[in-house]
Amino acid sequence: QLGEPDYIVELPEIHVEAEGPDTFPNLDAELNLPEGTWLRAVEVRPGSREVLHHLVSFVSTGSGVQTQIPDFLAVWAVGTPPQVYPDGMGRQLGAQARIRTNMHYHTNGTATTDKTRFGLYFGEGELQKEVNGLFAGTLNFKIPAHTENYAITARTVIDDDIQLVSFFPHMHTRGKSMKYTATYPDGRSDVLLNVPSYDFNWQWFYYPDEPVILPAGTIIDIDATYDNSTNNPNNPDPTIDVTFGESTYSEMMFGAFEFVPVEGVEPKSAN
Repeated sequence: QLGEPDYIVELPEIHVEAEGPDTFPNLDAELNLPEGTWLRAVEVRPGSREVLHHLVSFVSTGSGVQTQIPDFLAVWAVGTPPQVYPDGMGRQLGAQARIRTNMHYHTNGTATTDKTRFGLYFGEGELQKEVNGLFAGTLNFKIPAHTENYAITARTVIDDDIQLVSFFPHMHTRGKSMKYTATYPDGRSDVLLNVPSYDFNWQWFYYPDEPVILPAGTIIDIDATYDNSTNNPNNPDPTIDVTFGESTYSEMMFGAFEFVPVEGVEPKSAN
């Protein structure tokens, strides 16, 4: 969608059986990039959209692969567009960087193969702001059967002055709505993002039209609702309680966001 990439990363080919449980392989790819390379955009092209549920990729510049959320490079789910950073912002990569991608495949009755590729688009000149990522979320929940509006909340505290770059709300098929709210150190609050009708089949990066600055000490609250009733046409089974899990038929609750520091190139910390 963004044109010819400057560098293409090919992940190993994966065979997906016609039937069976979901699988979650970790696929690695070594890079060989010029020193000082940074990315202005990343585009993920799945080999088989019919069976790839989602992927989350991380980057490491050393011998060990870092898998903390602040080091994530790109995500893809159904409907997700390429990640394009604002001018002068991007991700720094070392010459011998490695990408590790956690895949999630879901069988659909037909055996197939997937060979997913990443298109990397290089920035020009000096990187002005290094993009990082965080999220507010929880693994500790149980959504009761036959419940139409079940609320789950999560919270994170910002420990540096940051500017938000994007939002990425993530739930599964019972997800109904998600809202991000910032409460500033002086007590004021703003709704940063409101998705009143979440669609599992159209998972989107939302970019603010105007700069959003959050001072250190800002609290971000995530409020999500779920529909585990028969009124939800996407609900695979309204008769069971639902807990956290990677499977399509389980649920997740993550309000991810990308950011840059207000001062300097790299964030001082990401707790």
